[in-house]
Amino acid sequence: MKKRYLLYILIALTIIIMIITGYKDSVKTNLSDTFAPISLNHYFGTDHLGRDIFSLIVDGAVRTFATVFIASTISVFFGLILGMMGGYFGKTLETIIVFFTDMLMIVPSFIMALIISAIFGLNPVTAGMTLGITGIGTYTNQSMILTRQVKSRGFILSEKALGIPPFFIMTRHILPNIITPILAALGSMVSAIALQYASLSFIGLGADITKPDWGALLYQYRVYIIDKPMLLFFPCMAIFSLAYASYMIFDNKEIAE
Repeated sequence: MKKRYLLYILIALTIIIMIITGYKDSVKTNLSDTFAPISLNHYFGTDHLGRDIFSLIVDGAVRTFATVFIASTISVFFGLILGMMGGYFGKTLETIIVFFTDMLMIVPSFIMALIISAIFGLNPVTAGMTLGITGIGTYTNQSMILTRQVKSRGFILSEKALGIPPFFIMTRHILPNIITPILAALGSMVSAIALQYASLSFIGLGADITKPDWGALLYQYRVYIIDKPMLLFFPCMAIFSLAYASYMIFDNKEIAE
């Protein structure tokens, strides 16, 4: 638990520092100030176009966080609803839900996101919605299995015998008992979503090159991997930091404490 609190404090301090210090226009170029070193004017230096790398990383973080939030919300919300309904009522409803979720899980989420991005363009909304919808099946299956286990417990059977409405039982008793492992799974899924979004922007299909995404920065800086490796260091560390932070926040053992 202490590690989680320390992580929360670190994240809060990082956000506060970004707000206090502010950041320059990330799309503003200055060809007379290319590859500037780290300084008080440029916290992470500048790139080959003279753009402030710190500003690019911050703007990329906002877009990545938006994608992760949209995708996670859709996946967990609908996954929990469908999973609890299928696990609680069973029979025909469970069969229909399982068929629906299996269809979602058959299609690779990255391929689907790639197709949608090519048609409608790559942005946090389209990427988040696509990755979120294709991720519903994972949470549905997990919550369905957990619901079956919980509903067989004595206090649930007693409530059903007393005629307590299913909605009350699922929201007040089943959900609190299954949310911890669901959040633990969310930790790894957040990392996967961030990596998938970075991969989509790295490929660049349907992407707006004027929008600074971490994956797009890696693509632009790849030619400088030998001469200017620090250009790639900051986007890589941003992606790694988000993946590690999500794991630590939603880690099952930490939550259980």
